[in-house]
Amino acid sequence: MEVLTTLILAYPRGAEINLDYYVSSHLALALPPIKKAGLRRWRVTKDARAAPGGAAGDWEVVVLLEFDDLASIAALTAPGTEADRAAAAADLPNYSKLPPVKWVVEEVASGEVAA
Repeated sequence: MEVLTTLILAYPRGAEINLDYYVSSHLALALPPIKKAGLRRWRVTKDARAAPGGAAGDWEVVVLLEFDDLASIAALTAPGTEADRAAAAADLPNYSKLPPVKWVVEEVASGEVAA
C-alpha cells in the first residue's frame, strides 16, 4: 500500500535564506533528480509568525517534498546519485548560512474540508 511520505527540509532561524535565489536558481538545480526519484509535489514555506504581532518560530523556511512512498525517498541516495547530491549541496552557500535539518514523515490520516 502506498503511503504519502514527505521529506522535510527545515532551515533554522539564523540561516538567513535568500528565498529569491532559492526559488529561482537552487530549485532548478535540485528538483530534476528529485523528480526522477518520484517527487509528486513540492512546497516552499516561510515562517509567518515573524509577521508583526507574531513570535518568530524555530524555522525560517520549511521545504516539503512529497512522494508516494519511502522507497522513492530512498532512491534519492541510491548509487549513481552522488553527483546530483554533491551539486545541490555545493549550492548551499549561495542561499543559506546554515544547512537544513531533515526528517521524513508518513501520512496516517488526511481529509479535505468542503467550502
